[in-house]
Amino acid sequence: MSDTAEARPSSTVILARATENEPELLMVKRHASSSFGGAWVFPGGVLDADDEAAAARCGALSAEAANETLAVDAGGLAYYSAAIRELFEETGILLADDETPDAPALRSSLLDGGRPWAEVVAERDIKLSLSALCYVSYWITPRTLPKRYSTRFFIAEYEGRTEPEACGGEVLDCRWLSARHALELADEGRIELHFPTRITLQGLAGHKTIQALMQWARCQANRGVPCIFPELPEERAVLEAVARGGQQA
Repeated sequence: MSDTAEARPSSTVILARATENEPELLMVKRHASSSFGGAWVFPGGVLDADDEAAAARCGALSAEAANETLAVDAGGLAYYSAAIRELFEETGILLADDETPDAPALRSSLLDGGRPWAEVVAERDIKLSLSALCYVSYWITPRTLPKRYSTRFFIAEYEGRTEPEACGGEVLDCRWLSARHALELADEGRIELHFPTRITLQGLAGHKTIQALMQWARCQANRGVPCIFPELPEERAVLEAVARGGQQA
């Protein structure tokens, strides 16, 4: 019998905002005892049982379209929903079509009482901004690691006014950083980045405006998003060369 851990379905969202200079990305610092402990990552986490139900009632994206974009037979909507839920839980930013005045209280009910996400969305008739998420990459953790994830990466542009606030549990801090600055901080030893985050930042650093970044993001799914499985020697060698050389991924 194999001891290989199952890769848990997960979602990550790269929230980007325009500045006078380069686009800034919202990054969070994980608690030392959590997955990717102590590192700076993009908000995200594993799918919950009711993520798909929360997304399905919004009507902003059909199940068929989500499945086709992610190249799955079923359950595609759950990845979109989980990305928005995790962002909300970890940073307090809710990607919704309409403003939700009691968003902080709703966030607390999710974090403290474990209220079902679908229940919260239905009760407040929240229209999740599912179509704002652009699917850009897909990573699977190598089989040699004890905790494994099958993670879909999304990018969304943020034009709201809510300032991010770390939840204080799994996430200790959150900051807006340009991709270039985040990489510089990591190279100086001031922050820790895990391999997928570094490679992702390396690619994003090539886009100098929010318009260029989002144009690239919108094209990714149409081109076909590959599955990145770094345990394959030839794939890891290419990715490591990108990380060292500053090429655009």
